[in-house]
Amino acid sequence: MKKTAYLMIVSLVVGLLAACTNYQNLQSPTQPVLESSLSPDSQTPEDAVEQITIEQFPLHSDDKHVSYSEDSVIVQVSGMTDQTIQNKINRTLQAYADEELAQTIMIAEENVTELLQEKEKWLELYDTNDESFFYGHIVNQFSVTYLNPHIISVVSDGYVSMMPEAHPLKKKQAFVFDLQTGDRLQIKDALSRTSTIEAAFKQLTQNEILLGHLRPKGAEESISDADAFMSNLNSENWWIQEKNGQKTMTIFEEAIYAIGFYELDFTLESLGELADAGSPIWK
Repeated sequence: MKKTAYLMIVSLVVGLLAACTNYQNLQSPTQPVLESSLSPDSQTPEDAVEQITIEQFPLHSDDKHVSYSEDSVIVQVSGMTDQTIQNKINRTLQAYADEELAQTIMIAEENVTELLQEKEKWLELYDTNDESFFYGHIVNQFSVTYLNPHIISVVSDGYVSMMPEAHPLKKKQAFVFDLQTGDRLQIKDALSRTSTIEAAFKQLTQNEILLGHLRPKGAEESISDADAFMSNLNSENWWIQEKNGQKTMTIFEEAIYAIGFYELDFTLESLGELADAGSPIWK
């Protein structure tokens, strides 16, 4: 009886220690967070080799002029059998984050330089000449919107705030990668390669807008050049997502500040004969 009780106490202590260790690992700021794994509905033997996982890492700045929000993260791919392709994808994502940071640092430094040159003017305008008041702040959250054995779709969404700008600058970028090559795909890669595809896609886009499918609702009134709107087949402003049970291609374009970004959805069904059914996008 005493031996049994002793074993039960030991088991309980071991279990508590393991639970504490797991909790500490989850709380560690350097611990990558597993967001999703590749689990397609049906896998061929070739597909099964790829056990892709997506990890999140916090974005940070070593420059005093710019800081990130605590929830700003970048995603990185791991688990691919071809490290060259995996590195190609990860470098592209990291390069965008690096470029955004570099641009924000440059603007913040220009602000501080102007402040130091005209302290009295800035003091009158903003009631302070503390240079840190004019530093930049970035909110940027990378997320995976779609993942299967053929493609991965990633969206970077957020904003940059910095005085003396009255409003934050909204930021959005999207990446659709071919997992067989690591290439970043363009809108044309989802469409057929006929000689009339550009005109046909432009017409379809305009029809969708006339039907009121552009987001946000009523935003079509602010479009300045409706003829060329969202019809650039070489554009990388698009992502893939699962929406209402259908694989959906969402294209976007920067709008005036009050709107942020225009968005328009297409499915394989709505594209009809304009879609390239053999493209990795629609597999």
